[in-house]
Amino acid sequence: GVIARHAHMVNGMSQPRGTSISQLDADLKKALDDPAAESIVLWVDSPGGSVDGLVDMADRIARARGKKPIVTLASGMMASAAYWLGSQTDRVYATRGTVIGSIGVITWVVDDHRAYEQEGYDVRYITTGAAKAAGASGKTQTPEDFDTIRDEINGWYQLFVDAVAKARGIDAERARQLADGRVHLAAAALELGLIDEIADEASLFDSLRERAPS
Repeated sequence: GVIARHAHMVNGMSQPRGTSISQLDADLKKALDDPAAESIVLWVDSPGGSVDGLVDMADRIARARGKKPIVTLASGMMASAAYWLGSQTDRVYATRGTVIGSIGVITWVVDDHRAYEQEGYDVRYITTGAAKAAGASGKTQTPEDFDTIRDEINGWYQLFVDAVAKARGIDAERARQLADGRVHLAAAALELGLIDEIADEASLFDSLRERAPS
């Protein structure tokens, strides 16, 4: 489901159920510390989600490499924030019908100042910085406001591209070419180097069990 930092606190109440970054972090630590866990699989079916907490979680997954075998199995969808996390493991598998990619960052701004005016409201923001109210409701959005917001998402985009380049062992230019926001079925994703292998779920788990020390 959708990825959010504290999704476990509101799952099924104010939002549909999704994946909590904080819960994922706890599960990863538990698996790393458990001597009975010979290898770790990130089983992914997600369209992505919020960037909040994502960078640190991706770093923790990447650091887990070498401690225990850790792989990703994408089944259904692994897009955007989900690809950011899933790409950080030793090896990335996907089932044939999985949609993969959407490397990029998106946000949106609703310039609703005319709606406020029609209702008789004159909204004024008092700030201590020229960019403080960029994107705020009721405010006429200026080109400078959009530049401020774009600078922020460009920063997240660069972190995303750098993480993919490092994890997938490709140069920054190639990573940026792949980071065009498009999604690909597994066969195309394999050709592009977004994943390492197409596999079915049962065979992958059987293979991991066979490789585990007795």
